[in-house]
Amino acid sequence: MKPARLRVRLRRTLLSSFFVCAAGVVAVPAVAIDLPRARSVPGGVLLVELGAASARPSVTLDDQPVLVVADEDKGRDRWMAVVGLALDSPTGARELVVRREGVADERRSFVVEPVRYAEQRLKVAPGKVDLSAEDLARYERERAHLAEVAATRSEAAPATLRLQQPTAGRRSSSFGLRRIFNDQPR
Repeated sequence: MKPARLRVRLRRTLLSSFFVCAAGVVAVPAVAIDLPRARSVPGGVLLVELGAASARPSVTLDDQPVLVVADEDKGRDRWMAVVGLALDSPTGARELVVRREGVADERRSFVVEPVRYAEQRLKVAPGKVDLSAEDLARYERERAHLAEVAATRSEAAPATLRLQQPTAGRRSSSFGLRRIFNDQPR
């Protein structure tokens, strides 16, 4: 398989789990994990094997909790961190902090590699790119509400990290295109 096509297939699979991470699920018991190992890129998901431990370790990235699941493929006492990387994640060296009961914190380094996503450049009426004062106020209200929603965390265990396809039919892309309206990235 060509590398570009492999990256697209990998991204499709990984993005389904990213939304679980973004929803704030921070710890779950054993779930089905059928995600391939991948390199870390902005907008991607990194899987980090944490090894064996009798209790679930706690993992953070930039002081934010990271989803930790039991790795059923390797046994119920084996753990894996599922790290969702924001689309605006800076490239370069990053560090996870792994905390286990009765043991000093462990630091796991990884590198966020640059990636160039497919783009779509569109020319549209200026009023459709720059928001009116009324639309900007609505955006700010909705953004504040969504920030509250995104900040919530749940200990509830999902049955799987896979999400269902939202609608029937051929998928053009799981990730979508990076849109640039009138030479302004959005």
